[in-house]
Amino acid sequence: EGESPKADAIIVWHNTKITQEVIHKLENCKAIIRNGTGYDTVDHIAAGAADISFSNVPDYGVDEVADHAIALALNL
Repeated sequence: EGESPKADAIIVWHNTKITQEVIHKLENCKAIIRNGTGYDTVDHIAAGAADISFSNVPDYGVDEVADHAIALALNL
C-alpha cells in the first residue's frame, strides 16, 4: 500500500509492513530503513535476497521514553 516502485530508498514506521510481495515491486530500491527499534515489520530476508540493504534505528526514542518514565514517576 502506497509503495513507490521507482524509489531508491524507503523509510518506514512501525505500522508499515514491507512484505516479500512489496519488495518484489521495488524496482530501484537499494535501502530500506525502519525508523524505530525493531525490524519485525520488514521482511529483511527477502530484502537481502533482492540485494536491498536494511537497517533500523536501535536507539530511536530512548531519551524520550526515559523522560516520560521519570515524569510519570514524579507525577505519582
